[in-house]
Amino acid sequence: MGTRTKRLRQLIDLQQKLKAIHETRHAGFLREAAAADAEAEDLARRSQEASPLADLFPGLYARRVARALERKAEMTALAGKEARKIAAEEARTDVVRRNYREAVRQEERSGAEKEILEILSRPTPAK
Repeated sequence: MGTRTKRLRQLIDLQQKLKAIHETRHAGFLREAAAADAEAEDLARRSQEASPLADLFPGLYARRVARALERKAEMTALAGKEARKIAAEEARTDVVRRNYREAVRQEERSGAEKEILEILSRPTPAK
């Protein structure tokens, strides 16, 4: 394997690792957004129930619901950014893969041409 193909292979491996990192972050942000949504729903449900705490502190419940919804929106936005990074990484990896395949083909072609030249340059046995 030539130097170029070796470097391209390493670049593909690196890009796949970066993509995995972005996918992990994306999943984490989605999980946090879902948790914030569940917390907001839970708090809203509790504030609607007849409980002494909800009657004593209605503003507290409203602020916590608002904070949970803000956190959900923030995490959803961050998940969207990570999704765009994943798409960009996939596009970059595709380009490098194409270049890698072309480099491998070029090496094979060059090896075959070299072999043909060696065969042609051999002295022919005298008859």
